[in-house]
Amino acid sequence: MSAPSAVPERPTPTAEQEREAEDLYRRGLAALSAQRPDDALRYWELAWSIDPRHAGVCTALEREYLMRGMEAFAAGRLDDATALWQKVLRLDPAEPRALAYLARARMQRDRTRELIGKE
Repeated sequence: MSAPSAVPERPTPTAEQEREAEDLYRRGLAALSAQRPDDALRYWELAWSIDPRHAGVCTALEREYLMRGMEAFAAGRLDDATALWQKVLRLDPAEPRALAYLARARMQRDRTRELIGKE
């Protein structure tokens, strides 16, 4: 997966910040390997806040947000799913799966509202 096409407008990270982001990224990988996905996500979000151009961090976050969004959607938590997929689009505004999943969630939400008679 390539680096995201849109990153926040921030100064280029210093070499020290790049090292810190890399360390957090690796800690996230270790946490995921140790079956601690919530810790992994926190490490990657911290790494991204330091260096939003770190391709490994962006890839890991996209994958995690997509998966968690699918889990929320399957559990009927459409708002949670939508919020997670919007996080993917913050990383890569053109990510096709997130765009498709969001469209499906919105369609499901509209259909549900129609069935229960709410606007």
